Amino acid sequence: MPPVAGASALGPTASAADSTPRDPIGDEPTRTVPAENVGIQLYTMRRVMDTPARARVALNRLGRLGYREVELAGNYGFSAPALRRILDANNLRAVSSHDDVNLEPGDGWQDDYRATCEYGAALGQDYTGLAWQGGPHTEEHYRFLAERLNEAGAIAQESGLQFFFHNHDFEFTNRTADGAPVYDVLLAETDPARYPLYHVKDKTWRTRGDQPDWEDVGPGSIDFPDIFAAGDVEGMTKHFVIEHDDRSCPTRMTTTPSSVRLLPALDTWITCASDPLDRVKVAS
Repeated sequence: MPPVAGASALGPTASAADSTPRDPIGDEPTRTVPAENVGIQLYTMRRVMDTPARARVALNRLGRLGYREVELAGNYGFSAPALRRILDANNLRAVSSHDDVNLEPGDGWQDDYRATCEYGAALGQDYTGLAWQGGPHTEEHYRFLAERLNEAGAIAQESGLQFFFHNHDFEFTNRTADGAPVYDVLLAETDPARYPLYHVKDKTWRTRGDQPDWEDVGPGSIDFPDIFAAGDVEGMTKHFVIEHDDRSCPTRMTTTPSSVRLLPALDTWITCASDPLDRVKVAS
């Protein structure tokens, strides 16, 4: 079976984050993130990419801000050649995408997914992945899910792509009959690869009651340097995909001057509440 890569979701829904957050302000990062591998999940920008014209403007701004990679969450009304031209013009590369995989039992879904993978290959992507599945979070369902992921991985491989599965917290909080996380079913019944894609999300230091605990990346409580160091694998290219799930983010795209050393020779970032890029050190 083809390997199924992991997209580790680092943030409020993640299992990989340190359970005892530390203040990152006083900690000098011990690992560097290559500037060419800093990207953004375009789901973050969904409110300013709701038409092809607005999507074109947003991609232009992202390139000007210093992003070099994007992870797609749709095609924004563009054919693959048209979107490739826009990305190239803005010095952006689509490294991966979140794509639909039909999780209903039976056949008939493969041709649609095969076309999706061909679209991604035309953009020059390396990865295609499933971002969400709604359960039920039972051992039986996860055995079915593993089978479907393996089949999707084989279809992706036909186009030269590696398939990945984006985890959330519920794969770990829901358990099998013997008490293991249902995520273990996926590990046992797929051919799991290491985690080449980080979804870089942050969490508030204090809960917000009935409000989501999403925070812009940097001022929040997640200990990114230690997490990135723990996942370091010699010879593996890692991609650091910044994301903010809050539906109110962003209502508009702005820039703010900064003295943080994030991107080489760059002193602006995209802001939601304050900023989604901050203290992850980037190598020049």
